[in-house]
Amino acid sequence: MRVEIEAHEKNKIWSTELLPYGKQMIECKCVFTIKYNARSIEMYKARLVTCGNQQEEGVDYK
Repeated sequence: MRVEIEAHEKNKIWSTELLPYGKQMIECKCVFTIKYNARSIEMYKARLVTCGNQQEEGVDYK
């Protein structure tokens, strides 16, 4: 996971922002998966996803 975060920072696609007054942060979580080939583990994968079910129509999006 550390490698993924460092790659985001290096490519400037990740930044920390202040939350505007009166707004709620949408939670996120890490999802880990294992990719297998015919005989063994090929790769470990990780991704960061937001919990979109916490968004409110008209507040967080139109």
